[in-house]
Amino acid sequence: MKRLLTSFLLFLSLSLSARADVVRVDPENAGEGDVSLYGFQEIWQYGSDETEPWYLQDGVAPQARVGGLIDKDNKYGRAYIPEDGKHDFVQSHLIKNYKWIFEKKPRDDGYVKPRN
Repeated sequence: MKRLLTSFLLFLSLSLSARADVVRVDPENAGEGDVSLYGFQEIWQYGSDETEPWYLQDGVAPQARVGGLIDKDNKYGRAYIPEDGKHDFVQSHLIKNYKWIFEKKPRDDGYVKPRN
């Protein structure tokens, strides 16, 4: 069985159902395992885009897609640091620079529903 190793794995229960949503912020070794989409309403991986120049990417936890995570129906996939976000070898990794996650609109990839 493959293991998924990560330093930042944040589970958020964002609905009243028994199923939870998963938010992954800058996961380390993301490509070393698989995630199953079964049983989750949404799964998002937040972080830098590996197609950017290396010095603009997260140098602490270089980003790779989590195994098994596909872009689907605006409920699963990746949400990249926006253009006006912190793009830097270190700053791209710091959780304090991820406030932009909560500024997304309902139709945006990576939108986080407010808790009641």
